[in-house]
Amino acid sequence: MSALPCGSKYGDTASRRSFQWSPELTGDATMVSLYVRFNLVAGRKDQFLPRINALIDAMSAEPDFVSAVLSEDAESPDVLVLFEVWNGTADQWLEVQPTRTYRAGYTNATNDLFDTKEVHFLTPICIKQRK
Repeated sequence: MSALPCGSKYGDTASRRSFQWSPELTGDATMVSLYVRFNLVAGRKDQFLPRINALIDAMSAEPDFVSAVLSEDAESPDVLVLFEVWNGTADQWLEVQPTRTYRAGYTNATNDLFDTKEVHFLTPICIKQRK
């Protein structure tokens, strides 16, 4: 499904599909977002943070990388959410990113630092940037 300009009415499915991405909005024809929720092992956040920050630094050097935000749940400090935005599709991301050597190192170094990790691929329907 294509994205709607921010503030547009959703309307019917045909209207949504007729909207075309504007390169001026995104810099690319397609974008994908990842929502990654970590439920950390209690008391392991200090070990996890340098590793996730190193992963974000490595990701930021990728040509399709757009942004990443790591946030802490205000009510549960052992819950962190990483929100990533990439140019391309989920299929393209899955084809390229899991094979990166820095990801294997990160995975090996963090598997015992979280109880669960939840990953969702999202398709942007609205992109608004400060001019």
